[in-house]
Amino acid sequence: MSTTSTHQRTPSPAHPVRTITGEDASEDVTVSMRYHGRLFIIDLSLSNFSNSPNATKQYLKNIEPILPDNNGEYDGITDTEAFEWLANIFEPIFSRLAPDFTPSFDPVKISNGLSKPLLSEYLFPETFGCRLDAEDEKFIPVHVDNEGSLVKPLSFLDGDLLDELETWTRFFDPLELEVVFQRPEQALYRMPELVLADLDKSDHKTLCFFKHFGLASENPMTHEISVHKKVHDAKLGPDVRVSRLRGIVHIQDEDATLGLLLSLVDHEEGMTLQSALYDDPPQNLRERWAKQVKHTVEELHRAGAVWGDAKADNVLIDKDGNAWVIDFEGGYTEGWVEKDEAGTKEGDLQGLRKILDLISSKPTD
Repeated sequence: MSTTSTHQRTPSPAHPVRTITGEDASEDVTVSMRYHGRLFIIDLSLSNFSNSPNATKQYLKNIEPILPDNNGEYDGITDTEAFEWLANIFEPIFSRLAPDFTPSFDPVKISNGLSKPLLSEYLFPETFGCRLDAEDEKFIPVHVDNEGSLVKPLSFLDGDLLDELETWTRFFDPLELEVVFQRPEQALYRMPELVLADLDKSDHKTLCFFKHFGLASENPMTHEISVHKKVHDAKLGPDVRVSRLRGIVHIQDEDATLGLLLSLVDHEEGMTLQSALYDDPPQNLRERWAKQVKHTVEELHRAGAVWGDAKADNVLIDKDGNAWVIDFEGGYTEGWVEKDEAGTKEGDLQGLRKILDLISSKPTD
């Protein structure tokens, strides 16, 4: 007698992925949500409402929490509650168009090893376009098409840069990369960060970190690549604790770049230097982290590279208690680096001094 898993019987909740809004709730909004492995792009506009003043008030009340300036809450409603409100309206469409999990997104099949999803399936899932109407005070979810209004999350790097990259690193199509999740249920809502890649064409796959860059992210990706090139050219040793570039995730047919493959820093989720210091670690660990971060920044500077966004949240603590410097996209964080010094070695040193001060300071009761 065949049985059906709990995951297959019980519908998964819809998970918000991306929201595009204006500055005001009355402006058009686009919300993308994942449900059973499919992507639903929902366009929201008051121009699709007619004879519905009360529905309009309810709509605006639930849109306010998802506006960026409202920090996830407005008038007692959280953004989570707002997304649930929207998902409930569209549940009939979700259930009709995506009644079951696709195999690649089924947590049970992933857990049992029956499904080995590819990165391409997560980046470019089956997609449906939807719209919210309101007529005579009734909300009406509408399935518009099987494409959606959002463009693909692609970036297009300079051709000369791509040619140079081919001389010292590898290119990988997302079809070549197998996705790994620490918890299978993450397949339903999280962009993959761990992938298996055959780095040397030996049929042996290595676990790597996939750093995804979204739509039109050419500048931060180019900045990060430039740092990795300097690390590569300087032949910095393992004592310089930064991830190494292992490859470029690229779609040849579209000449589009999706992100970077980096060597993995094995750490507990969320274990940054900032969070590690909350636990008041012993002095020997504090001294180790201070020495490691200082040494890594100094060696990056000797190689002609700049960290950029120097702060405690951009230092990972691995499972062996070592400190790794991450995030070379550029930019700066207020309170760590002065705006005028952003992107310079002096800016790095400003951030480093504050990091060292934080490491040496003890929490107060």
